[in-house]
Amino acid sequence: MITTISSRITDPLQDYEVRYRLGTWYGNSWTDIRVGIVYLLNNYIAGGGGHRFLNINIPVGSKITEAHITFTSILTSPPPAQTICSKIRGERNVNPAIWSNITNYFARARTINQITWDIIHTAYNYQTFNTPDIKDIIQEIIDLPGWVSGNSIVIWWDDHDDRTAHTDNLFQYIDGSSSWHEAELWVTFDPPLPYNYSKLGIVIPLGSVGQWNDVSVFYPCPLYHDGLFWLYYSAHDGTSFIKAGLAISEDGINFIDKGVIIPLGNPGDIDNVEVEPAGVFIEDGIFHLYLNAYDGTTHRIALACSEDGIHFIKQGVVIPIGSLGEADSFWAMHYLGFTKIDGTIRGAYTAHKGLPITIGGLISEDGYRFVKLGNLIVDGSVGQWDDIWAGTPWISFSNGVFNLIYQGKNSWGVSPPNSNRIGLACSKDGIYYSKKGTLIPLGATGQFDAVHTEHGGIIINNGLYYLYYRGHNGSSGRIGLAISESGF
Repeated sequence: MITTISSRITDPLQDYEVRYRLGTWYGNSWTDIRVGIVYLLNNYIAGGGGHRFLNINIPVGSKITEAHITFTSILTSPPPAQTICSKIRGERNVNPAIWSNITNYFARARTINQITWDIIHTAYNYQTFNTPDIKDIIQEIIDLPGWVSGNSIVIWWDDHDDRTAHTDNLFQYIDGSSSWHEAELWVTFDPPLPYNYSKLGIVIPLGSVGQWNDVSVFYPCPLYHDGLFWLYYSAHDGTSFIKAGLAISEDGINFIDKGVIIPLGNPGDIDNVEVEPAGVFIEDGIFHLYLNAYDGTTHRIALACSEDGIHFIKQGVVIPIGSLGEADSFWAMHYLGFTKIDGTIRGAYTAHKGLPITIGGLISEDGYRFVKLGNLIVDGSVGQWDDIWAGTPWISFSNGVFNLIYQGKNSWGVSPPNSNRIGLACSKDGIYYSKKGTLIPLGATGQFDAVHTEHGGIIINNGLYYLYYRGHNGSSGRIGLAISESGF
């Protein structure tokens, strides 16, 4: 549920104004803060300050949709019609303390995200005005490790770079001495999803030593058909070669492994190094198994067909790489997660031309010829759980909504660092998606999914949502299961 909160500064000690004069910076907690030229006749320039907003009640994992600060001008007459050059930044700190002195002011770490705001201010006589949208700044702060709802946030608005022209006493008073004149931060956000999946543990373990799947298993592609759970997946045995296999279950939990079902191609073929399940559906009694085919240089998406779901005939490439400069000019790979709506097949795939990796959309009438729709999901802002890349999508459709689960990878600056996690994005039309946050948490230390949860695929059966995913503990990967009654 979309929520809006606000926080108004009521104590002048939460503000700190800074100005520059003849080689020295001066700072204090004045009740009024001036941005730009403070007193040109007295050589006070590069003005601005920081604002510490208290009790920011935003839960961890929220998605910020809009944020701004409302300021009040206490100028008694219209300001000069000249441009004030300024920047807006936040403090990269999960709970910044009150200001102490000018050294403390400048020593604080600024956010990577910032807004350059060059504008002719017209407000005076207690008129209010709003900053541009600062949602990315707020998002970066609340995504920092250790953020707790109710903490404080510091935002700077200043011209400490001294870009404002030295042509007039060009400044803007902000904040008054009474609480109803003070700066007010407004934030609108989408709270995180509750984790409503119950983990049941490993369903596809590693094979015995010497088997084709004795080192790692991954990329589960689930299908429910003819009263059985079919789980296509890939694995490797410590060599550089990855193969595709199948396991079948009556209850979706206890599987019987059928071994390798898609062999590697011959030398020179598109799949002579890796062949991995990427998506599956049945059309007119024929199993359509899409494959991530890799020849050691390029990933492409290929198709294999079968009448019984076990013995497949390869059909060749169905989704080639894009042209130079396109989002998938390097690789077109991994997970399609098809769903069929009104006779049209909708899908998604991982598009790669170097970082960032994104998710591209697909549409087809027959499952053989596809039209690319461009990016559906891109990587998140700096500091978010998916700020390096977004990939391995899986699409399902329920209750009139397209639900796209995908794997996001975060940078070293997010806790835990360099982890893959499974998230959810939703759409009404299958093209414009809104991210909803992570879907299942990482496991506790020592569990099979303590480092990564990735490669998720969902099927719905008898009112239950079966989420098959790869868990990784830092040394090897296994396929686990989480079940939900509500799904999304």
